[in-house]
Amino acid sequence: MAVPTQSMIFFKFIDNKILAKCKSLWYFEVMRKKLLPLLIWTMISYFLSFPLSYSQETTSLTTKITFLVGTVEVQKKGETTWKKAKIDLILSKHDKIKTWKDSLVEILLSNSSVVRLGELTTVEISKLQDNMEKENLLNILFGDIWIKTLKLIDRDAMIKVMSPIAVAGIRGTVLSAKVMEDSSTSVNVYQGEVRVSNLPPKKETKIEKKEGLYEIAKTYEETAKPYHEVSCQEWCEIVKEMERITISPDGSYKKSQIDQEAIGLDSWVKWNRERDKSLESLKDDLKDERIKDIKE
Repeated sequence: MAVPTQSMIFFKFIDNKILAKCKSLWYFEVMRKKLLPLLIWTMISYFLSFPLSYSQETTSLTTKITFLVGTVEVQKKGETTWKKAKIDLILSKHDKIKTWKDSLVEILLSNSSVVRLGELTTVEISKLQDNMEKENLLNILFGDIWIKTLKLIDRDAMIKVMSPIAVAGIRGTVLSAKVMEDSSTSVNVYQGEVRVSNLPPKKETKIEKKEGLYEIAKTYEETAKPYHEVSCQEWCEIVKEMERITISPDGSYKKSQIDQEAIGLDSWVKWNRERDKSLESLKDDLKDERIKDIKE
């Protein structure tokens, strides 16, 4: 048996080092090929999971004005005066928004849903979705409103629109609503479906204090303002895509199909549809830019 010389031992040591290095590089290359695509798509999914607005700023849990034309005013909670609105103005619970003649305003909700008010419209923000509140509630006092909502992941989360005589629950929907001076309300559904119900008179109980004890003194009925006879019969209807529901001041209602030819000539509907398309296109561009930046 040959005895290994010192030079043979040295070269054997070098061969083992090279082999170990090659194995290490091979393992690294295999893991790189397997994990890199997974890492990239994980990062893409993470960034795209955030709600995208059409501005480059995040709108986490904030509701703000994003576009306006003409004269738009806002009455902040607890105030009696109306102040001129401006773009990027943050809106809060119980704020009121009012548009004048030949004016309109666009509002971006915290969940990236879009609300637009037509001319001569007044809306109160009764509820705003946040960490504690699950829904947005918009109270239309008078005028026209357009809403484009997202398909919300949280089933309990919802946008509700209320008029003096009806309420509509909205999720993943495009619709318009109109409230007249006599409180009659119409809701047009262009995409998705909406659950609409009436607001019957509410029975409330007054409690009076007597000799240190609280006693029930009187039960009475109160109707929604403006005061008028409202049907006591409760009802709830599902209004589907391209359907309209019209609620009369007495609480009765009628459902019908939307006349697509007439709607196509309506300037308010036409402008909103074009606006929605342009915003969707801009959102897609922003997504593409984010994916490109991540890959680079």
